[in-house]
Amino acid sequence: MRKKLKLPLLLLVNLMLLACEYPLHLYYYEELVATVIRVELINYDNPDAKTIRGTENLLPFDFDKMEIIATLREERFDGFFKEFSQFNFWEFSEHLDSPQGRSLRFVYRNGDFEVVCCKAVYSGRFDSNGNIIGDRYSGAYNANTGNDKWITDIINRYFDL
Repeated sequence: MRKKLKLPLLLLVNLMLLACEYPLHLYYYEELVATVIRVELINYDNPDAKTIRGTENLLPFDFDKMEIIATLREERFDGFFKEFSQFNFWEFSEHLDSPQGRSLRFVYRNGDFEVVCCKAVYSGRFDSNGNIIGDRYSGAYNANTGNDKWITDIINRYFDL
């Protein structure tokens, strides 16, 4: 009788653990190569960012709060994109309402851009005027390692600081 109960119980526990995982957002190497024209390391001066749930209260991008620290040299795109695309990002329902602090800014051919914060739980996509695009706003928390050290490492390897 005990053996008959162990298997269903084990399956139930596994199902519950899998159901609790956050969805992932992936950056694909081929897509980055085909669409990104510039990668910037920025500081987004936003000490008043608030933690929210969902996407209703997201704020547009304020260019006055952005300072470009460095721009990735084009000859380093390939290696950077290969490494960056190896990481998976958890999509959190609770995140900041806008970027904060040191971030990567990917500028696309059509003028849209995406911001991935290095430490804050935020990443999001904007049109060229800073208006929010889509509904995918998530944490830049790396699902591979569970910490933000990897993003500092990749920045130090590829950007001229």
